[in-house]
Amino acid sequence: MIIMYDNNKITGHRIPLQDRYAELMDDYASAFYLKYFGDDTHSVPDYYYAGDILCVGDYFFNYSDVRYCVDNDVKEQDLFDWYDYCLNIGMIDQYIKTPTLKNWIAGDRGIEKSKLTELIGLKKSVEKALDEYKDTEHKQ
Repeated sequence: MIIMYDNNKITGHRIPLQDRYAELMDDYASAFYLKYFGDDTHSVPDYYYAGDILCVGDYFFNYSDVRYCVDNDVKEQDLFDWYDYCLNIGMIDQYIKTPTLKNWIAGDRGIEKSKLTELIGLKKSVEKALDEYKDTEHKQ
């Protein structure tokens, strides 16, 4: 069964909901891309969706975050600060909770910057020690 969306009550033109959803996702992706990546010179957009994930170069955004940014005019700096923070936390430990974009914008900055810097340094030290251990183990 195809559920129809009544697009225009005057003409009676109806569009299947799944088509309208895909159209809306693309409209949001286009607005997001232009605002945060500032390039409208390509005839073919430099982004694509993989399910509900928008892929732009090396960046990946949930559709809900894309929509939140467009609907709330999130500042570019805030978006990329949040994104970088989440990447840094993910590199330290995948089980550390990160704030949602909405919470980040509302002021939840997660782990203090100085503590985050310390954790990154400690992780690098552990990785270096492990590499040194592996090197000495292979020489024996």
